Amino acid sequence: MRVGKQYRIAEDDLAAFAGLPAERPLSPRRAEATSVVQVDGIDRAGMDRIGTMVLGALSAERSGLRVEFAYDEERAQLKIIVLGGLEETAQVLRIVDALVRP
Repeated sequence: MRVGKQYRIAEDDLAAFAGLPAERPLSPRRAEATSVVQVDGIDRAGMDRIGTMVLGALSAERSGLRVEFAYDEERAQLKIIVLGGLEETAQVLRIVDALVRP
């Protein structure tokens, strides 16, 4: 395409003319979350209950979601680490919120 005294050549056309491979399309956009939930004042039975409920609720659709639990008995403290897609992570956080409310 000529613009004034200049020529404008599309990048794909220049690559084809030069015999270069066409540029690869961008991969689809993806967002992930990493969350750490700390629950204080919880005993071993409470930790087991939360772990069982969270993993049971997610067993049907894991879709790349990772959930791990770390329990410190001396401090009566549970940490839940969630890695995965935004919606799946939000679902885990809603479940945990419902389970730890008094």
